Amino acid sequence: MYASNRGYNNIVVFRIAKGFLNLVETEQSRGRTPRFMTSTPNGRFMFVLNEDSDSIVAFAVDHASGRIKPTGFSVQTGSPVCMAFSQHQA
Repeated sequence: MYASNRGYNNIVVFRIAKGFLNLVETEQSRGRTPRFMTSTPNGRFMFVLNEDSDSIVAFAVDHASGRIKPTGFSVQTGSPVCMAFSQHQA
């Protein structure tokens, strides 16, 4: 489970086991006020939208552990608060 912590500008990763949350890691969001997070449809990447620093930052997701690692890719955009993927059918 992933949660954004706006006060500390980080993403917290938890593992759910037997009804309890176990802390896996805390990773800086690389911006201010992480407002929203979403994963790519294949689950390989997570995008964190930092509202007050006007940035979207990409993280790689490790499927085995759930840990996230910054990819170095980010874009600047005005106050991002939501992001969605659309699957186009040809």
